[in-house]
Amino acid sequence: MMRNFTLNGNEIPQNENVEYLGLPIGNSEFIWNFVQEKWKKVEKSFYSLYGLGCKPKAAPPGLVGFV
Repeated sequence: MMRNFTLNGNEIPQNENVEYLGLPIGNSEFIWNFVQEKWKKVEKSFYSLYGLGCKPKAAPPGLVGFV
């Protein structure tokens, strides 16, 4: 049985997919999209390290990890 929940007079929408404490909970497509979005952000941050001389195969992985 589906029920509508309210909190302080505001109705809480029902969702099958949700992000809770920074982690995706839901179907596999929702989780896959979440991971892809986060990975794109990681790739962008690695590209921003190029200006510091941290290029692939040019700097030791320990240095890149430290920076």
